[in-house]
Amino acid sequence: MLTKQGRRKRAPGVRKWIGRPSHSSSSSLPPSRPFPPSTQNGFDIIYEARDLDLPQSTRDGLDQVRSSLAATKARIAEAERRVDGKLGGYVQKAYWTLAREELRGQLGTLRFDLNTVASSLSKDGKTAATEAKNEFLAAADKLDFAIRQKNSDKANAALATTQAALDAAIATLG
Repeated sequence: MLTKQGRRKRAPGVRKWIGRPSHSSSSSLPPSRPFPPSTQNGFDIIYEARDLDLPQSTRDGLDQVRSSLAATKARIAEAERRVDGKLGGYVQKAYWTLAREELRGQLGTLRFDLNTVASSLSKDGKTAATEAKNEFLAAADKLDFAIRQKNSDKANAALATTQAALDAAIATLG
């Protein structure tokens, strides 16, 4: 509602100032708590994204994810389990949209994690792991194309090839 001066009227019962009422005592304030686990040295981690003095990889959270090799290997194992389990079921049942989304979601994780683990290997191991990763990604692209075509025969054949290539890529990581 507008008044004659063109200003909006407040709805009935709405106070002008929102916040703690001026008549309350300090005893009604919540007790102070230590910093929640999402804080680091008293600052929220979200502020790291805005700190221009930090390198871009830290601001994006990539360094934090790459810091634990055991966690990276656990993510690879989880992605392998999902490719073998869920993705195979979606392709067999011809749930094309779910299959495409599952494949692409796992590829993003696997591409990043396989690179991370490969970078921790020796030069010969890194070369072998990179080649195996590239073969896996090529097989996954063929599977993605078969899923987009909605061709069950090609998709099942490409799924078997992709699973074998993923197993080979994981085996090179050690």
